[in-house]
Amino acid sequence: MTNHKAWQRGNALAHRWSFTLLLVASLLIMALLTRSHVAALSQAWLQRLGFAPVDLWLARWDGLLTSALVTAGGLMFWQALLFVALTVGAAEWLAGTLAAFLAFWGVHLATLLLESLAIALPLHLMHLSLGTGLFVARDVGPSAGAFGALGLVIGLLPRPWRWIGGGAILAALLAVVLTASGTVDELTLQLTAELAHLIAFPLGWLIAARVDRHRKQPPKEALG
Repeated sequence: MTNHKAWQRGNALAHRWSFTLLLVASLLIMALLTRSHVAALSQAWLQRLGFAPVDLWLARWDGLLTSALVTAGGLMFWQALLFVALTVGAAEWLAGTLAAFLAFWGVHLATLLLESLAIALPLHLMHLSLGTGLFVARDVGPSAGAFGALGLVIGLLPRPWRWIGGGAILAALLAVVLTASGTVDELTLQLTAELAHLIAFPLGWLIAARVDRHRKQPPKEALG
């Protein structure tokens, strides 16, 4: 009986965290495939699986998806895996599978498109070296989706903590972007990721606001 109850409880938890478990498993499989769980992601895999804004004009759209399932590798893989498990897991527990899916994949895709079309492309067309660097910089990682999930979690905290926590995180992300320094190449690498985080977090917050409004709606009366 005890084993049966434990199995039922484990099955219930697996169902409640179904998207999180699938995502974590996907990251692990891709890490094993690319050997990025033990070493830095190779340039060959980066070119094959990563995404750069210029890809939108080259019709290389597969990177929009594959870039979220691999990391720079080594220690960064394990850090990213833990961050994804915590943020997406918390989002799915608090808001459900659909909201967590939208917070990760919806925010990931929206962030890449916004960063490409609203930041990288205009700066590139202005013939700024940093803009051109951002336009062609190829990156990987699930952090945009994870920050979207974090935005969802923080946005569902009770008042005033959602405002305090959200404001503090947004201010920290903005400060990181504004204080970035180094050569053009170094700035390109930093800002490609940091701008994505700055965009993704408030997008997750918007999903939280939608979830919160939906919860407050009175149940529809039964037809009859």
